[in-house]
Amino acid sequence: MDIMDLVALGSTGLAVFDAAKPNALIGRALRDLQELHGADYWFDLGDKARKAKEYNRAMDFYRKALQVDPDHEATLFWLGYCYIPSNCRLGTEKELYDLDVETCARRAVRCYERLLWIRRRHGPLGREDSAALNNLAVAYGNLKETDKEERTFREAMELNPEDPVCCCNVGVVLREKGKTLEAMGYFKKALKVDPGYVNGLFNLARAEDELGYKADAVEHYRRYLDTVDRTDPWERDLVKLAVAAVDRLRN
Repeated sequence: MDIMDLVALGSTGLAVFDAAKPNALIGRALRDLQELHGADYWFDLGDKARKAKEYNRAMDFYRKALQVDPDHEATLFWLGYCYIPSNCRLGTEKELYDLDVETCARRAVRCYERLLWIRRRHGPLGREDSAALNNLAVAYGNLKETDKEERTFREAMELNPEDPVCCCNVGVVLREKGKTLEAMGYFKKALKVDPGYVNGLFNLARAEDELGYKADAVEHYRRYLDTVDRTDPWERDLVKLAVAAVDRLRN
């Protein structure tokens, strides 16, 4: 369909315009424009908005892409990503969170479950699918579905054992379940892959602190404080906790 087809379609629509349905013609024209551009067009607009941290606009464009192609894999990934609050925002685009956390998480789950279903149709999942599994597990965690969360984090780690994020996330879930000693093994595994991984350093220090390994905890809290970007707004609260923990453990 080219632009002249749209002009012809619009002219026909005007001839039969139903005053009782004033939005029908507009809606049909918008759908035709979306199909004319294709899913990649809307995805590219969404990606530009996301990178500019205009997340609501990004999600609008991503949804348009899925209206054209419900199986557009990149769109499913990034729309799901935007529905996970911890991924995107700190005090920006607050209107998105008129949606409660559960609603956001369920929408993220739908995106990632569909994406992974599509991927499995083409064969076994591979290393490149670990990020989608990791984000799906985060969404399960937001829904308090801890068994699914742990199982999915483990699946992500099995696909990409050299990813410190996957290793650390398994440890976080285990610690939250009270399996702190087992969790420490995963934090150490993450740090073996990347000795400067700040989430691994903080979580290992906290686990050692809980188990009474004071000297080890102080060492890893200090390494965390020496490594972390203290200007990062996501890290501010953890930095405060680490500083307080070091003072407490030294007294």
